[in-house]
Amino acid sequence: VTLFGTADPNRPIAVNPARAVFTVEEGADAQVGVRLSRTSDTDVTVSWRTEAATERTSTEDPPATPDRDYVSGSGTVTIPAGSREATITVPTIDDGKDEVDETFLVRFSDAVDAQLGTVPVARVSITDDDAPVDGLIDDFENGTTGLDGLGEAELATREIAASVPDAYPGQDSFENV
Repeated sequence: VTLFGTADPNRPIAVNPARAVFTVEEGADAQVGVRLSRTSDTDVTVSWRTEAATERTSTEDPPATPDRDYVSGSGTVTIPAGSREATITVPTIDDGKDEVDETFLVRFSDAVDAQLGTVPVARVSITDDDAPVDGLIDDFENGTTGLDGLGEAELATREIAASVPDAYPGQDSFENV
């Protein structure tokens, strides 16, 4: 599509995530870009906060857990006058567990000297970097869903922290056992 003409200089400046989905390797810092629809003569500030995703993504990533898979955060980011983009950083946590990729959200709000775009949220997919454990069938990280006990037996899990006496040697920060 080719457009000809003059852009309306009075059209509102919109602020959006630079992409819909950002990818980061587990343990690295996610770099999430925020972009203006055009440059501004003044600084533009927008608030942001991380959120747990509540649904699986189109690639079936389950939700990441705040403060276990990524560091919850919030703040503001300023896009300087004459610029179109800025970046926020969200640390992810290297947990040492083989698991599927997981997703969290970064939501933008309260834009100053611009308006929020139509989709003020970005997804961040955390790519797992851990090797599978030989012989491990299930680590019950998501409970016992799909497994049935025999007879009167009931299957249940409980979460233990690495810092408590019940922890097993070499376990991750939190484990379901």
